[in-house]
Amino acid sequence: MIALLIAIIMGSIMAYRRENCIKPNEYEKDPMLRVLFTNGKPIGQSFSRFQPEKRMVRVGSYQEAYEIFLSMCTDKKKIITVVPEAIHICYLYPLCNKNGYLCFTDKVESDTYEVAVVWVISDSIAKMGVREVHFVETIKNNPHK
Repeated sequence: MIALLIAIIMGSIMAYRRENCIKPNEYEKDPMLRVLFTNGKPIGQSFSRFQPEKRMVRVGSYQEAYEIFLSMCTDKKKIITVVPEAIHICYLYPLCNKNGYLCFTDKVESDTYEVAVVWVISDSIAKMGVREVHFVETIKNNPHK
């Protein structure tokens, strides 16, 4: 009886894992998924083991981070520039087939090496394992800090 219960639990766990994996042909067709899930794995490295959905990518500059964001956008004409009250820049890109949007901003914590963040506002992509991508400038490129 216990063996049957263990088999059922293990079967449901394996089915859940298969359901949430990125299939190679799925991410090869979509530029956004190709960037966020290089070779089927989430981009960069996790911010911490407690928040694996927050990713960290090392870049040489803000411009490189912005270019990575642009490479996720299939139609550059759909990028919306949002001007908040503060001095920070925010670009929104609607995701047609994923029901959500990407938000690229330079609003980051002060006194860190972060230069930009992409917030992924999409439940379907969040289920795959990415909610935020923090772009961190490499130390050798930032001698002032």
